[in-house]
Amino acid sequence: MGAIIASWKRGLASLAIVLAAFWLYALIAVPLIEPSVELSNVAASTAAERQAARDRPAVRHEELADWFGPQDWELTSPKVLETARGKLLFREYENGKDGTLRFRPCTVILLGERGDKSEEQWKREAIILQAPDGADLKFDSPLSIGSGKLGKLVAGHLRGRFTIRSDQRAPGPADDLLITSQDALLADNRITSQHPIQFRLAGSYGSGRELRIDLMPSEGESEALSFDGIAGIEVRRNVVMNLNVDELSSRRSGQPQATQPAPAQAVPLAGQTGPQPPIRITSQGPFRFDMTQFVATFKEQVDVLRMHAQGQSDHLHGDLLSLFFAAPPGASLEPGRFGKLLPNRIEVRGLPVVMESTLEDMDARGELLIYEFSTRRMTLEGKQPVTVRRGESRIQAPRLLYEPPLPSARSRFGRFSATGPGFLDAVRPDRPGEMYRARWSKHALFGPEQQFHLVSLVGDAWFHDARTGALEGEEVYVWLVEQSPPNPAPATATSPQRAPPFIPDRMLARGGVRLESQQVTCNVEELQVWFAAAGGAAVRSPIEELPLPQAPGRALPPVAPPRGQPTGRIQQVGFRGAPPPRAVPRSAAPVQYQYPVRTPSPPPSTNAAPTAFSGELPPPQNAKPLGPGAGARYFVQGKLLQVQLRMQGATAADIQLQKLRVVDNVRVTEAFHGTPDGAPLVVTGQQLDYEQTNNLDGKLAVIGEPAHVEGRGVTLDGPVIRLNRGESTMDVDGAGAMILPANAQIAVGPSRSGATTAATTATTTPIVLNWQKQLHFDGRIAHFTDRVVAKLDQRTLRAGALDVAFSQPVNFANPPRGQGGPEVAELFCSGGLILEGRTVESGRQTSVERMEAKTLRVNRLTGAIFGDGPGSLETVRIGQWKLPTAPGQSTDLAAVNPGEERLLYLKVEFLTRVTGNLNDRITEFGNRVRTVFGPVTSWDGVVRRDDLDRVGADGKPLAQNCGTLDSSRLTVARLQAPDGTTSVALDASGDAKLDGVNFYQQSFRAIGNHIKYEQAKDQIILEGDGRADAVLARYEHVWDKPQYSTSRKITFWPSTSRVHVDGAHQMDLAIPGRSMPAQLPGTAPFVSAPPRNTYGNPSAPPPALEFSNDDSSAFGVSTGGNYPQLGPRP
Repeated sequence: MGAIIASWKRGLASLAIVLAAFWLYALIAVPLIEPSVELSNVAASTAAERQAARDRPAVRHEELADWFGPQDWELTSPKVLETARGKLLFREYENGKDGTLRFRPCTVILLGERGDKSEEQWKREAIILQAPDGADLKFDSPLSIGSGKLGKLVAGHLRGRFTIRSDQRAPGPADDLLITSQDALLADNRITSQHPIQFRLAGSYGSGRELRIDLMPSEGESEALSFDGIAGIEVRRNVVMNLNVDELSSRRSGQPQATQPAPAQAVPLAGQTGPQPPIRITSQGPFRFDMTQFVATFKEQVDVLRMHAQGQSDHLHGDLLSLFFAAPPGASLEPGRFGKLLPNRIEVRGLPVVMESTLEDMDARGELLIYEFSTRRMTLEGKQPVTVRRGESRIQAPRLLYEPPLPSARSRFGRFSATGPGFLDAVRPDRPGEMYRARWSKHALFGPEQQFHLVSLVGDAWFHDARTGALEGEEVYVWLVEQSPPNPAPATATSPQRAPPFIPDRMLARGGVRLESQQVTCNVEELQVWFAAAGGAAVRSPIEELPLPQAPGRALPPVAPPRGQPTGRIQQVGFRGAPPPRAVPRSAAPVQYQYPVRTPSPPPSTNAAPTAFSGELPPPQNAKPLGPGAGARYFVQGKLLQVQLRMQGATAADIQLQKLRVVDNVRVTEAFHGTPDGAPLVVTGQQLDYEQTNNLDGKLAVIGEPAHVEGRGVTLDGPVIRLNRGESTMDVDGAGAMILPANAQIAVGPSRSGATTAATTATTTPIVLNWQKQLHFDGRIAHFTDRVVAKLDQRTLRAGALDVAFSQPVNFANPPRGQGGPEVAELFCSGGLILEGRTVESGRQTSVERMEAKTLRVNRLTGAIFGDGPGSLETVRIGQWKLPTAPGQSTDLAAVNPGEERLLYLKVEFLTRVTGNLNDRITEFGNRVRTVFGPVTSWDGVVRRDDLDRVGADGKPLAQNCGTLDSSRLTVARLQAPDGTTSVALDASGDAKLDGVNFYQQSFRAIGNHIKYEQAKDQIILEGDGRADAVLARYEHVWDKPQYSTSRKITFWPSTSRVHVDGAHQMDLAIPGRSMPAQLPGTAPFVSAPPRNTYGNPSAPPPALEFSNDDSSAFGVSTGGNYPQLGPRP
């Protein structure tokens, strides 16, 4: 639009001046309009008057010499009739028979108001009408020189060719006026001429045919020749005007033109120095100047043509061209009277109105074009959308308006608006060949706004740039800062970039805002962006409460605070090292988690990415990434998005993200263009702050109820979450939850014999953690405090505090690709803990466990554990009661079905410490260890010590196949046979005591410094310490005397009652009916009779006894053989 204005505005202004020259056609009637000559009867003249009359011809000759040359007849004794406003010159006149008065030849000199003008200027402005062939005037009564009276004018005829000329205001020919025509008729208050008309005003000239002037007759009777004015002037056919733009523009501005080029002279192209080319106006219909409405019009196929020296041309086509005039400031216009008129506006109408410029490669189409002289405002509109095109750029809307800057304005750019639904497709001024596009449904504006230039798109606004992306919303406002005029050197193929005329300062978009770039898609209700120039002063960040930009003419609605925030301001979130925020959401209060453990929000499906931008245009190209992850794409949702950007280069495409804030119902998701390196990032909450510290590092803070962050296999919930990407640190204030990837190697088939390699498998079961106070992660260790709950695999851990250590430092900025990244290496619990879990093999539960301790350290890579007591371990597992048979002996126990699976219960209580290995399924307990075991009927069944002494009403014990084991130290191993069955092995040392109750139809007590028991072999080994022997006491029936043995080593098979004694010192075969002694050597007294009563089987065979001096172990596994070894204490 600006190019069109530059091309046409001076031509349209000059057109107004040329059209004003047509008023001079009315001068042929001026002698009749102005007051008539007064010829009054006077008294006899005096001598002085008679002398003055004799001198008058000489004086008159001197006056007329200012307007005529020596060869003109006006200087050879003409007859002169004078008035205050003019002179009528003729040589002779005669009265016709019909009352016609004929003057031959005839010249009229019209003079304006003298005022304070010099006599030279006053005379130069005179307008002269010359009719060499004379003029015939008809009055309603004959002229009587004697009476000095004229009748009223009825008709007239200017014979032959006549001329109207004037030297105008300036000396020389620069502004001279010349009009020629012939045979003009006056009748019925109308002057007409059917002949061609030519005119020239300085360097501008024109022609036409069929002149018509409508007069306004006087309302009252008068003896003078007078009319009230001119109603209109019209040239009916073949109108042609050639306008000299430079001369007429200088004439309008009041500045003289030094030179006057010929009409056909070649002129330079636009943009070069020198005179501007003339403009040619033609119309097939009439031209009319309406003196009552002060408007001049061209009709029918109006064409305005501007030629250039190299053959290019500019065209303006229409059906009606109208020029409206107005009075100068402080003056008024009287219809029909010649006053000082100023052009007010020009209107061009047509179906369509077309403007074309081959020089500028530009065209415009509409139905109405308006140009206003006072503001130089141009408007193009129509019932159908109007279009303006220049090169590859195009704009379309029902109404377009452009107003250039005032001469006093500092800006090079004016004001533009587009009203109604429209679009703009434009070539970037800084990067020729690249396009940006805009759409709107209400209006688009561009213009100065305080110290800025404001661009606004209102109503379904949409903007797209090939480099930076797309933006859409109900309203979009951009504040621009104008740059100094660039180097005039144009862009070339080798250097296509040019400095842009503007750089952005801030932007506001609201109402269903969607921002689409190569890496980011945002869906918010309102978007606020601040820009900082490269190398310039830093702007205040939106995170630092930068005042929100205002839409023109109205204030922004207040931003609703995040839910749960007690103040009306956007909450300030500090990063690591900063004090905690004063205003904390309500969710920061401790969350009382109830067991079972609360699991964080499940991650959304990664199969379907969030909805992408729905526009028809391709995605942006060659855009610089705004954030991390070259192959990643981010989707941002919320109510308010605030962004601070820094311009890194000379163009708007070179930007770097500095700070970002999203408020209310925040959701940030990540998708990948290619194969992702891990689970995509998802962030939700009520407020998100992000600060970019350099190209790779950044700080993230999220507030929510709770705030939620997940990605790369990690999920995090909490009221306030802070992440430092550069330092790879993370903090959560308040209660929260977290999911971590385990990825530890867990053995599922260890080899006891070493003959085969242990089978291992990688588990991807995540670790789920909950805490009540705080989380701090320093890049290697995550520290959780206050009522921590961790769920890993099939186990649940509850502790006062928990540290999670990774196998290697975690790098947020450069996460590892594929497998081999950091794994959870070690867990350390403190402040008391409870560990519960179960074991599932091949989809079948095989055991449940519960452990309590003061502290516990678990290495997930090696399986090693270490803890401090006091504490306990409880297990319920599936086992088989297999009854091995001694050589040469069969076993037939009716109480137990061979091969039957049962649930076995084991509880170990310890005082000081626990060590072991989860993968090898070995656990060692230290100092004052108390153990109870036996079968149960359900997974939550329990065997209590007190129940072992209880007897039913029938005298039968309530407990069967149960026992207790007390010692200073105890090792518990869970063994797996080649056929897949599992069993338990116990190794007690230091004052060990084992009691079996109703164990395979008998009860026993074993005492020794070292007791080993392997359930799979149904074998118990007792050993002394060299100072005291091992003791085994057995009894089958409650009334029987126990039989006991003492030796340095005793091997006992409870299921068969077989005993193997090495170096026996004492052996007592019990006699039925004898009572058990009150105390065994070196032991505590037995309980009072009946001790642990057992209903025996009278038909059971007597026990088999074996004696041997062999010191080899019969335990099956030993500390020196294939028994799994424990490593050193961690």
